[in-house]
Amino acid sequence: AKLRACLRLLRAKFRRVFFVPGNEDLWLHNQDKGQKVHDSIDKLWKILQICEEEDIDTGPATLCNGVHVVPLFSWYNADSDEMDPFPSDTYGFDPHCRWPFQKDTEVW
Repeated sequence: AKLRACLRLLRAKFRRVFFVPGNEDLWLHNQDKGQKVHDSIDKLWKILQICEEEDIDTGPATLCNGVHVVPLFSWYNADSDEMDPFPSDTYGFDPHCRWPFQKDTEVW
């Protein structure tokens, strides 16, 4: 409800609004249970649906000649960060996300 209200407010003020969900947008909280959100991927699809309903851009677009906005859907993974000064096997990245798969064995 807060995301939709915020996007509506921005859309009322600007001709175009771009939004890219970040990792914290996919965290699951108690209020998500009432919205029947099953996991973080399901929440991502619901957020993208809200963006579509509110006329919010989530994909690449040309604004004018030579000016492009290219939103990237990506996820931080410390394994690919060779310069990470604080690598830790004990820190669970994004502990509030819930995945429909085993993230440690089925993705990377």
